[in-house]
This record gives sequence, C-alpha cells and structure tokens, in this order.
Amino acid sequence: MGEEHVVDIELKDVLRTIRKRFYIVIFITIPVLLLSIYYSNSRIKPLYKVETSVIIGNSIDKEGTKFRIDDVRTYEEFMATYSAIAKTTVVSEKTIKILKLNVSPELLKNSIIVIPQQGTQFMDLQLNWTNSQDAVNILNAFTKAFIEEAKSIYPTCNIKIMEKVKQPQLVISSSKKLYIVLGLFGGIMISLLIIFALEFLDNTLKSKEDIEKYLKLLVIGEIPKERKKIHNIGLEFLSKLNYSVMEAYRTLRTNIYFTSIYKDVRSIVVTSGKPDEGKTATASMLSVLMALNGKKTLLIDCNLRKSNIHEVFNFSNEIGLTNILLGEVNWMDAVHKSEIENLFILTAGVKPPNSSELLSSIKMKEFMEVLKGEFDYIILDTPPVGIVTDAQVLSQFVDGYLLVVSSGEAVRKDTIKAKELIQYANGRILGVLLNKIKDSTGDNYGSNYERVEKNVFSRFIKKIKCKINK
Repeated sequence: MGEEHVVDIELKDVLRTIRKRFYIVIFITIPVLLLSIYYSNSRIKPLYKVETSVIIGNSIDKEGTKFRIDDVRTYEEFMATYSAIAKTTVVSEKTIKILKLNVSPELLKNSIIVIPQQGTQFMDLQLNWTNSQDAVNILNAFTKAFIEEAKSIYPTCNIKIMEKVKQPQLVISSSKKLYIVLGLFGGIMISLLIIFALEFLDNTLKSKEDIEKYLKLLVIGEIPKERKKIHNIGLEFLSKLNYSVMEAYRTLRTNIYFTSIYKDVRSIVVTSGKPDEGKTATASMLSVLMALNGKKTLLIDCNLRKSNIHEVFNFSNEIGLTNILLGEVNWMDAVHKSEIENLFILTAGVKPPNSSELLSSIKMKEFMEVLKGEFDYIILDTPPVGIVTDAQVLSQFVDGYLLVVSSGEAVRKDTIKAKELIQYANGRILGVLLNKIKDSTGDNYGSNYERVEKNVFSRFIKKIKCKINK
C-alpha cells in the first residue's frame, strides 16, 4: 500500500509539472509538426495508383462451342509463373525502351504490383508512380511488354487485356504519414525534455505544493501578482485596489485569526528569505485588513537598515522606533494615526549603527509589553531573515512569524535557510504567504482561498482535539 501511494504522488508531481508549463508543449510541438509536414510535402512526391486486368488462357475450345473447365484449373496453377514473368527485369527494360524513360529497370520493377485473383484466370497489374499521366502510359506499355514476353516463352498461351488502365488515384504516401506522426511525437518528446530540464534547473518555489514539499509548512495565504505598487495606502487607494487582491488579504487575515484558536497570536513578525519578496506590502495590507475588521492594530517598521513603511503610508520618518528605544521620545508621540480607522503606524526613525542590538534590547522587550496592553494586533515589518539577524532577535518578544515567499522568485535554499534560522531562534512560524502568484483570476482565487481557510481551520481543530484527549 505504501509503495502505491508513493507512485501516485510522483505521478501527480509529473502531471503538475507538465500542466504548469504546458505552453512549452504547444510552442515546440506545433513548429516541429509544421516542419515535418513541410519536409514531407517538399521531399516526398505524391504517388498515383493505376490498375489494369488481364486474363490468361482459353475458356472456349478450338471450335469455339464448348467451355472447358480444366483449362481454368490448368492456367490457375501457372499464375505464379506468369506473375514471375511480369516481375522480371526483361519486361521492365522493354517498357523503358518503348517509352524511352529515364529510369532504372529496378525502380520500375519495384513500382509494379502483380496480383493474381485466386480461383480465376485473371491477373491484376498495378503501378504506383509520381506522375499521373506517365503512370497510365507506363502501365499500358508494361502490359504489352509482359504479354509479348509471356507469349515468347509460352507461344500457345492466350493473354488478353480485360480492362483498360483505370484513371489514376492519388495515394497518400505511408512515409508521409510517418513523417507527420514522427513530427508530432518528436515535438512532444522535445517539449517534455525541455519542461523537465527547466524543472530540474529551476530552484525556486512557485506553488503551494512546493512549499509543503520543501518547507513542510502550511500556506495560509496566496496573493496574486498585482501590477499596481502598494504605496500611499489610504481609503482612496483601497477603493481602487483589485478585488481579488483584497479578498486574498482578507483570507490571510482570517487564517491568522485561526492560528489564535490554539495559541493567542497578537504580535506577528513579517519577514522573508531575501529582499523584494513583498514582505513590506504584506505587513502593510495585513495591518490594514485587521484594522478594517475592527481590530486596533499597530504596524511597526523594524527594518531599521532600510525602512519603507513611512513611504507606503506617506508619513514622516524623522521620529520613530529608533528614537523610542534610545529614550529620546515617548512612544505615544511617535505613533502616527492613519486615516484608516483603528490603524496606527510607527515608522523606523533615524538609522542606527547597531539595529540588531537595539531590537534585542531590554528596552524593546519592555516596549513590546506596553504595546500588547494597548493594541489588539502588532505587526512588525523586518529585514529579510536570510540577510541579517534583526528578525531572529525579535522571536523572544513576539507570538509568531509570517514567512513571505515570492512565487517563482524565492530560491529554495534561501527560503529553507530562513525557516531554519527562525526555528533556531525558537520562533514560531504561523505559516507561509505565497506572494506574486501569476494566475490572478478572481474566481480561481475565491475557490483557492476558501479551500485554504478550510484546510487551516481543520488542522487547528485537530490540534485542539489532540490537546483535549491528552
């Protein structure tokens, strides 16, 4: 049973890989097929088939009054001999001489098909030739040459043409069909080789299945790739944002709520393995959606090395987190009230020389304790965990981490390293947000998010039941 299950999973992976890059099959197979058709049309000439019939021997006695059945049986037994005569080089040479053809006797001989009709004195002569008019002339001349040669060997033999040469029929060459089949098969095989070569060389994480396979983490959100840059967030910006994107962030918010069923989660670090995976946009939009849901939310820019939150919400960055931790200002004087109800922003402030030390200080711990008493949710935007240790040192002050992975951009080993660094610092990873996924069809996302929500909810319910049973 176990082996069958493994095979099934591998087959699903193969099919998923092909489906994901099926456009390669189309772009490669069609040109290869067209080339094979062109080659077969240009190199393989069409064949025309012509036929005639002859009768060998007498069916009337010498007086012309009595039918002799024995003659039929006698000539039937000699049909193989007459067939061999028709296929001799001598007959082909005579035909070539009559028509003054510029072909070899072997070519003509191989183009002739002799078919004795079983149980009769009839013999069919068939010719396949590349020119329809030449085919008629050649078969007529060949038939006369055959009759002459047969009578020279068996003078008493009577051979009569029973049917004139029929109109040529176009024959679809079997080799032409073979080229088309080979072109189709070759195109598909080349496509599959390219697909699996790309899959082998591709070391990025692209799908929910990749996350579960390589990171062994739960995907709690999938955000479609949005052309509009997340900046100057306010009510006007939100009103113009793509509906599917808003629904995606709502689902992420809902799944974050689900994580609190098992353990209270109110302070969350949003980070990634490398830069430009969308962690700042994610932290910002998650904060916005929580605020819109009536939760008093504080978004803190903990990226003291390269702050961005002040630009996203269009606030001043002269006073911020750094100034609070250095004891220069009271935190209430540094927090900005957003035009979005329930949303508060704390920018990074002046750039310090020792950001990791500031974020891991006792002052930061005390500050976080104060904030937990004031806000329902605290979202912290940090530098990539794979680059610096700033996100790691916050593990002692927060309830969990949201790991942002950019679809098709996040390198597998970098993201795995980020996960291990968080876990090494005893940080709890709530789940993965798969960002910038290409298929942004609203309907698809609605069903995807509903499935993700159910999946997350069912897993946490199972955890609770396990705890109760213990």
